[in-house]
Amino acid sequence: MEGHCRHLMHHDPERPRSDYLGVRVTPPFLSRIFLLGLLAGASSAVAEELSYVQQLPETTRNAEQNAEARRKLNEYALAAKLVALKEGDPDQVRIWITWANFRADTIGYETKGYVFSEKSIWICRIKYPRSQPTPFTGSCAPEKHRKVQVPSATEIEALANLSGRELNCGVMDGAWLEIDGVYNGHPFALGSSNPDQCTDDGSKVVAQVMAHVWR
Repeated sequence: MEGHCRHLMHHDPERPRSDYLGVRVTPPFLSRIFLLGLLAGASSAVAEELSYVQQLPETTRNAEQNAEARRKLNEYALAAKLVALKEGDPDQVRIWITWANFRADTIGYETKGYVFSEKSIWICRIKYPRSQPTPFTGSCAPEKHRKVQVPSATEIEALANLSGRELNCGVMDGAWLEIDGVYNGHPFALGSSNPDQCTDDGSKVVAQVMAHVWR
């Protein structure tokens, strides 16, 4: 989240994403917002905000951005008492979803993680201190109600092929994701914001995987 200007709206990852719509303003790509006076013929005009979402290209993270993403992913793992992923590990995908909660006892947002391995699904919750963006504690538990499905090998491969990418389309409100994984023994990582509202190919891949979660 650091380095971005994000105006946030509360979003529960288990609530259908079609309930949410908004605009993110992320330098240097600025979505234009216009205030128009409406209700012609009335004694006073009403200002209505119209939002325009600009389709942004997939971007590849530079070395510094990759290092920052890896630091954040390792912080999630440490807080959740998970071992950091490394070369040679079995196939696994960890999807960390962050959204605003506006709670006074936290930094203002929270993170939920979904850990997918070949035969198991774990759900993790990350907590933040009131004034620091660094996770300080967390916990994971197995998913017992079968509400979430493990991504297929084809889907994991598709995510691995997006390693190093930052996917977004200018939509601001909602959730942003950091994805960590291993495929065929090789680690991968990528970022994605509101993939279900974007039309680029990479976001479509992430949205397909997230359909296992947002059902």
